[in-house]
Amino acid sequence: MGIRFVLMVNKQGQTRLAQYYEWLTLEERRALEGEIVRKCLARNEQQCSFVEHRNYKIVYRRYASLFFLVGVDNDEVDALMVEILWRRERVRGHRRLVSGSRSKA
Repeated sequence: MGIRFVLMVNKQGQTRLAQYYEWLTLEERRALEGEIVRKCLARNEQQCSFVEHRNYKIVYRRYASLFFLVGVDNDEVDALMVEILWRRERVRGHRRLVSGSRSKA
């Protein structure tokens, strides 16, 4: 089925955005988020950005003080990673444009 959820979390582990594409109870969501966030925040920068958890593979990336985590089916990781990297470059370019326009004002 592809992407199961998207999370945006700060460095303290607080969820800033959560979007689920499958039904989970509130208790299941909280437990899942807590487990995944602890796993990802505990990893260092030299480790890869893939984590297996339950029946998901988690692809995550840190941008400044935020972590973006995407939970996918086990067979979707390769195609998703290419998409994430491509979009990352687009976000970087947009961020440069925005920060450049603020410094001129």
